Amino acid sequence: MLSKIGTDIRARYAPPVDAASVSLDAVALAGAALNGSFIDLGSAAPGAPTKLYAYFNPAGVFAGGTSVVFSVEMDADGVAGSGLTVRSTEAVTLAKLNSGDGHTRIEIPSGKGLRYLRLVATPSGTFTGGLGKITAWIGSE
Repeated sequence: MLSKIGTDIRARYAPPVDAASVSLDAVALAGAALNGSFIDLGSAAPGAPTKLYAYFNPAGVFAGGTSVVFSVEMDADGVAGSGLTVRSTEAVTLAKLNSGDGHTRIEIPSGKGLRYLRLVATPSGTFTGGLGKITAWIGSE
């Protein structure tokens, strides 16, 4: 299930204090995909009673590109390049990124049996200027 949340994401869904749950930490969007670090879900792996969500918070001024797709990748061993995309958003346009309407929440699917997760932002076109940044983390509702 994909869901978009309101522009008050910073107040309602602020990144957690626990830095281990942050996959992308205010990384500038350019021309290549932003691959967050793998997060070890450990005992909180999907399928556990608590639903987990991926939160994507674009902030700043985005220029040059046309859109970005946010994705959740999962993996059995957390080795870079081996992630399986389990959920993705539709393209979030440049206009939405700059209007503050690009904040997104993705429910992490349960029952995949994969312990590691990372969050990915894949741009279309080349974003320039380095002022548009993506922060992404996992958390509960």
